[in-house]
Amino acid sequence: MARSSALHRASVLIIAGGRGTRFWPASREAKPKPLFSIDGKTSLLADTIARHLPLVPRERIFVLAAAAHQAPFRRAIRGLIPSQNLIVEPDARGTAVAIAYGAAIIKRRLGDGVIASVAADHYIATAEQYRRTLADAIGLAAANDSIVAIGIPPTRPETGYGYQKIGAKVGPGFRIEKFVEKPPLATARRMVAAGATCGTPRCSWRPRGRSRGNSRHIAPRSASRRKSSRGHRGRNSPALTAGCGTIRSTA
Repeated sequence: MARSSALHRASVLIIAGGRGTRFWPASREAKPKPLFSIDGKTSLLADTIARHLPLVPRERIFVLAAAAHQAPFRRAIRGLIPSQNLIVEPDARGTAVAIAYGAAIIKRRLGDGVIASVAADHYIATAEQYRRTLADAIGLAAANDSIVAIGIPPTRPETGYGYQKIGAKVGPGFRIEKFVEKPPLATARRMVAAGATCGTPRCSWRPRGRSRGNSRHIAPRSASRRKSSRGHRGRNSPALTAGCGTIRSTA
């Protein structure tokens, strides 16, 4: 599938789960982290939606939230995306299950097409470069029928990150030979020196290929993107990271 065709049929699934405890007491069930504002004007969630609109129409952007947060998120998406595009997670079973649940609903509504799952609460200053990287990821996912993860080149070794060992080149990126979750400092130093990327909770795939995607993944890397948090601290999800491959964006 050509990149332009893949983009035309692509959807974005914004993961806004969690219990609202990361920044307690400021963050509570009534106001989880994605509803915070950095500039005092718009929330992180609103920024995330706006960041994807030049690439994907609002009708194909979805937000997945926990049942306990349904009311505040329904208010937060008003006027940004269709109200029916709020997907309520019936039971908290972890990120991998949440993504699979949201993807199943999107596929049922829109049919086959690449789905890009992204976090709701990250700050990205260089949105245009990010969109180029995401477009590369969507095109690769469609062309290779693989899961494509986006990596960030680290500026220092950090034991709070998961690392992706870069392998053979695939189109505009590279295959991931190995994923190492939160390694000891000595291992992190070796991986950073060898050119490893840091894993992020952003990936793209075609739903029909996801069940066999555990052994075939690809991922773009963008030097322009930085997370607002110190590092990725979620649990390792074999469905998204085991045996995955990576790609670097040239943007």
